[in-house]
Amino acid sequence: MNIDKKEARKLQWKYTQWLLYFIFAFLAAAVAITLVLQPATLRSYIADADTAALLLQGYAGWYKLLEKTFLISSVLTAVFGLSALVFYVVTFNSPKYEACKLRFKKKGIPVTELGLVLLLGLFCCFVLSAVTADINPREKYQRYLEDISAIEERDLLSVDVYLNQNYTSAGLANHGQNYPMPLTAYRVLPVSPSDETPSSWFSVYIMSARVAFTPNQEHFYNENQSTDWNAENAAVYRVTYTPNCHLVTSIVELLR
Repeated sequence: MNIDKKEARKLQWKYTQWLLYFIFAFLAAAVAITLVLQPATLRSYIADADTAALLLQGYAGWYKLLEKTFLISSVLTAVFGLSALVFYVVTFNSPKYEACKLRFKKKGIPVTELGLVLLLGLFCCFVLSAVTADINPREKYQRYLEDISAIEERDLLSVDVYLNQNYTSAGLANHGQNYPMPLTAYRVLPVSPSDETPSSWFSVYIMSARVAFTPNQEHFYNENQSTDWNAENAAVYRVTYTPNCHLVTSIVELLR
C-alpha cells in the first residue's frame, strides 16, 4: 500500500494537537482547582471579616469561586477530551486514514494505547466531577446567602441553652488540614426546645476573635447529673444564631 506521507504527517500532527489540548486543559484544570482549594485562598477571603455577615460573605465568595472553577475546568476538559476522542475514532477506524494509522505504527507508537490514555483522562474528568459533587459548592454558597439574608432581616433563631464543657476550634469549610478555624464550636442543649430549635444537643459557632464571650467555667451542664440538678446549678445562656450555619450573632449569660 502506498502511504501518502504528507497526509499522514498532517493527520498525525492534528491528532497530536487535539491530544495536547486535552492534556493541557486537564492539567490546567487540576492546577486551578488545587490553587482555589488551598487554605491560603480561603484565608484571603475571610481575613478581614469582623462580623458574622462579613465572615459568611467571605465563605460564600470562596465557594462561588470554587464553583466557577469546577464548571469552567470540567467544560473545557470535556470539550477537548471528547473532541480528541472523536478525532481518534474517525481517524483510526476509517480506511481513508489508513496512512496515518500506518505512520503511527511505523514510528513505534501503539495506536491502541493512545486511545486508552485518552479514555483514562476522561475517567479522571469523571473523578473530578465526583469531587465537585462531594464538596457541593453551590449548595454551600446558597446556604451562606440565606444566612446573610437572615442577619440583614433579623430573621434569626434565639433559644436559651446550657453549654457543654467540651468546645473546640472550628471553621465553616473543613476540607482537609490547615484550613482556617476562626470559630469556636460549642455544644448546646436547649432549656425549652421549640418547633424551630432542636430538642437535643447541637453545635453553635462563635467568632473567637470578634465576640467577647467567656463561658462560666464553674457552671457547665453536667451530663452525669440529673435534669433537676442542672436546672439548679448549670448556667443558662441566651444564644441568637443563623438558621443554616448556626453562626452566633449574640450570646449572653442569663442571671438567675
